[in-house]
Amino acid sequence: PARGQDIESSMDIDFLDAVRGFQTAITLERPVECDTCHGNGLQPGSKPTICSECKGSGTVSVAQGPLQYRQTCPRCRGSGQLPGEPCKTCRGSGRVVRPDTIRVNIPPGAEGGKMIRLRGKGEAGIRGGPTGDLFIRPRIRSHPLLTREGRDLSMDLPITVGEALRGATIEVPTPSGNVHVKIPAGAQSGQRLRVR
Repeated sequence: PARGQDIESSMDIDFLDAVRGFQTAITLERPVECDTCHGNGLQPGSKPTICSECKGSGTVSVAQGPLQYRQTCPRCRGSGQLPGEPCKTCRGSGRVVRPDTIRVNIPPGAEGGKMIRLRGKGEAGIRGGPTGDLFIRPRIRSHPLLTREGRDLSMDLPITVGEALRGATIEVPTPSGNVHVKIPAGAQSGQRLRVR
């Protein structure tokens, strides 16, 4: 048995979806366990046989002149058994390639280029080995108003000269809904206000 390979895929994500987090599905062509043989590569009902060359020991004697030593049996590759009839569906590999839909949870605050790992969603293992992992690399689309600075969001907010001179309370859109922000009297262009 051998572990299946990891798979890497990319996914385009809207800016606000990356901020809030969401659940989606991705469909990939990937090797999955054969339904006929359940991953062992043998036709159902077929049984392995003892290797006739090594008589089931997995090693054979080799003589070179006066020296005699044992080496791995070349016919059964050291297993001591020869496989039975190969599965007709997967041709003995234990895996078939087909489209598979996988549920994906994108966590809140997902960052572009930072891999999201889904354990056991890569290629199926060979002959009953463990399944590999799926790594998703998010590509975050830009937003017309918001930009991201680490875990914080920034927005350029246009206000009138009167609001800057006298101060005002204005409604500001955020990913979790609109909030009221107080603009202090005498506000300057480029001044930063924080909404926790």
